[in-house]
Amino acid sequence: MVDTKFKKGHTPWHKGRKDVYTPEQLERMSEAKKGKPTWNKGISPSEQTIEKQRFSMKKITSDPEYRKKMSENFKKAWTNLELRKEQSEKIKKYFSNPEAREKLSEALKGNIPWNKGRKGLQVAWNKGKILGKNLEHSRIMQGKRLSPKTEFKKGIVPWNKGKHIWDNKEHPRGMKGKISPMKGKHPSEESIQKMSESHKKKMSNPDYREKVIERNRGQILKLYESGVFPKQTQSQKGK
Repeated sequence: MVDTKFKKGHTPWHKGRKDVYTPEQLERMSEAKKGKPTWNKGISPSEQTIEKQRFSMKKITSDPEYRKKMSENFKKAWTNLELRKEQSEKIKKYFSNPEAREKLSEALKGNIPWNKGRKGLQVAWNKGKILGKNLEHSRIMQGKRLSPKTEFKKGIVPWNKGKHIWDNKEHPRGMKGKISPMKGKHPSEESIQKMSESHKKKMSNPDYREKVIERNRGQILKLYESGVFPKQTQSQKGK
C-alpha cells in the first residue's frame, strides 16, 4: 500500500495551480462531507504545537509584502456591499445570543490588551487627507493656523448674530412648530443626581459663578426694559 501521509519537504501536487477542481467536483465533495464530524473534532493541540503555530504566524505576518497583499485583498473584498451586509448580519446574530457573549467575555477575562502601554500604533484614518471635493468644501489644516484673511478677529460681528436661521423655511431641520423629543419624558433619579453634582462642581468655581450671575442679571434687565416682565408695584407686593 502506498504511504499517502504528508512528509515534511514534499511539494504538494497542486502547488501554484489554480482551479484544480471544477465547480461540480467541489459541490460533490461538499455534499459528501456534510453532516460528518471533522477528524480532529474534540482534539486539542499540544502546547508544543500551539507554540509552533504561533511562531509560524509571527514569521509570516512580519513580512511587509505579505501584510501589503493581505491588506489589498481585504480592501478589495470589502468593497462588495453584499459581503459587507452578510458579515454584518452574522456578527449581529452572534452577539444577539447571550450565551455567546458570556462565553466570549469569560475567554477574554484576564487577557492583557495588545496595545496596553503602547502609543502611536493607530493613526487617524483622515490624517493628512483632504476631505470633500475641494479645499473650499473641507480641508485638514495639519496643525497650521488659518490665513490672516480668514482667521477670526476680535471685534468682528458673526454673520448669524441676531438671525433666527433655524426658523427659516429654507432650513427643514428647524424645531419651530414641532414637538420636542423630550416632551413628556422625565430624567431618572440617577441622571438628576449626576446633573446636580455637575452643576455644583461648576458653581464652586468663582469665575464661572460670577459669569452666570452677570448673564442672568442682564437677561432680567432686558425683560424689564421690554415690558414682558413688568416691575411689581408696592400694592402688588402687599398682595
